[in-house]
Amino acid sequence: MPRFNQALGCLKQYTTLASKQPNSTKRPVYRSPNAGLVKLVKKFSLTTLGISAIATPSVMFFWDSPAVQAADISGSMFLGESLTRYVMAQMLTTAMMASACSTGALSFLLSPYVNAIYVHTPQRLIQNGDKAPPISPNTLISIDTLDLLARRKTTTLHVKDLLPTNSSVLTWTVNKRVLEKQYSLEQTKGIEPSIKQDRFWLDQRNGTGDSDVMSSILRIIHEQGRQRFL
Repeated sequence: MPRFNQALGCLKQYTTLASKQPNSTKRPVYRSPNAGLVKLVKKFSLTTLGISAIATPSVMFFWDSPAVQAADISGSMFLGESLTRYVMAQMLTTAMMASACSTGALSFLLSPYVNAIYVHTPQRLIQNGDKAPPISPNTLISIDTLDLLARRKTTTLHVKDLLPTNSSVLTWTVNKRVLEKQYSLEQTKGIEPSIKQDRFWLDQRNGTGDSDVMSSILRIIHEQGRQRFL
């Protein structure tokens, strides 16, 4: 019975989270000026990986074609036919593996990079002309990042779901308990996850937007992290 009540509470929490999104308006409070550069770097890395992945098998497949033989690559390299083919295969394979490793490393480092942050404001407050409520741990926010293919990935969660980190390339992480609850609901109820990224890297020096709101968000998350270790 206690487990059932706990699961019911989790379901109510995430059902409420999902229902709030259509009835609220997203207001941008943070944008990174380097978001375009990060996207360009990821696309360039993916392009080089794609070219190397296509070029390696293509060169080896067409090695015996008249065009390649007419170029007399073996003669220009002063090597035998079989040795030249082996050297070329090793060079192309090495280039492809290096490109794959660099793409994976860039994806791991840049996927948490925050492009934009939005605060959800209930539409009823906007329609009534009321002021937006102050930032609190229960404030609903959306954070934009990029996935492996440099496409926008939006994570929607409460401020209280984030925890600070001491890493130089990470600012926040999502509370593991929140991730466990989301995974449980996804498996048992088929609820689409709203948290699609669990690591975030915020550029606090160069970001632009509503400084007051961002200061409140940073302060609340910092206090939550401090209370966690008390």
